[in-house]
Amino acid sequence: KLGLTGTPFQNSISDVWAMLHVVGAHGPWDLSSFEARFGRPIARGQKRNASVKDLHVREDALREFRELLTSACLRRTKDDVSLMLPGKNDRIVPCPLSEVQRAAYRNLLE
Repeated sequence: KLGLTGTPFQNSISDVWAMLHVVGAHGPWDLSSFEARFGRPIARGQKRNASVKDLHVREDALREFRELLTSACLRRTKDDVSLMLPGKNDRIVPCPLSEVQRAAYRNLLE
């Protein structure tokens, strides 16, 4: 099985679990235990008032999370694929405002 996503590391932890679940790489965790093992410790360790223990637990969770993702995900960066991509082609297409848009802009400027 194969799961494709453009931004798995910007998604929520449940989105990452769902992607791993679809391809059978979610390990022994259901969603709630996945969130308990990774989501909550990582979030707690990112808070301004995180304790030293919270920071250590976060680092352990991040290390295990990275290992899981590395074993299950093939990550391609723009540098990896830039030579295979077609050149960028920008087009400017004029588009008149609708009456609602025009009224909204007039309201904003007044």
